[in-house]
Amino acid sequence: MIKDIIEYEGRKVELTWHADVNFSNLKNITQVYGIIFNKEGQILLVNIKEGKWGPPGGGPEPEDRSWEDTLKREVLEEADVEIDNIIPIGYQNAVFLDKTNSDHQQLRYFATVKKILPQTKDPAYGIIPKRKFINSKDFLKYCTWGKTGKAMIEKALLIKRQVN
Repeated sequence: MIKDIIEYEGRKVELTWHADVNFSNLKNITQVYGIIFNKEGQILLVNIKEGKWGPPGGGPEPEDRSWEDTLKREVLEEADVEIDNIIPIGYQNAVFLDKTNSDHQQLRYFATVKKILPQTKDPAYGIIPKRKFINSKDFLKYCTWGKTGKAMIEKALLIKRQVN
């Protein structure tokens, strides 16, 4: 378990990283994000809000039958990328420090690119998000998630070495 406090959109958030991949006892899952690698070993990022890059993902919808379905749908909507080799990495618990009872869990997965499609509008935002692939060593420059982000990317890289 790794804890850190980061700033997100002007608010302080306490993040606690758990390498546990048994998600069955979690109560308030609000996000499912993927650290997705292409064949060259680069990581997929998307930009939906100007200047803000991050891994694709989002919240579960009623039609999603599993957390993996949520991830597949979100990556397709945001990046127009089909994925496979989906493996859970762990999760982080996030608590907004200026709000009581704000605990929620954010699932994180490893995946690989299966197919890159022409880009279309994301139905949630009505825009075509930017997408790019970056070197894994640059991940924390784009995703300023502190110690929890470092633990997450290290585990994703470990899984990548095992999959290849």
